[in-house]
Amino acid sequence: RRPSQWQVTMRVTLPWIMPGVIAGALFAFAVSFDQFVVSYFLSTPGEATLPVEIYAAIRKGFTPEINAVSTIIIAVSMGLMLVAARFFKFGGEK
Repeated sequence: RRPSQWQVTMRVTLPWIMPGVIAGALFAFAVSFDQFVVSYFLSTPGEATLPVEIYAAIRKGFTPEINAVSTIIIAVSMGLMLVAARFFKFGGEK
């Protein structure tokens, strides 16, 4: 019996491309914080992205909330990287 296209995609193609998809998503997440200028100029007055909000808070003065948000962002980023590394076992035998 021949598998359907959906079965081939889910059981063969998706597992092979998943490390690249996860790495690309994590890279896009990390790079998005570096694009402050683009976020700053493209945001509307009523809505602001996280980097723009952090910048506005820093202009008012450093507060513990800014440090807490930065720590949370770093912890979440590192946690996602560790989960991805453990789940896909980059560079090792499966």
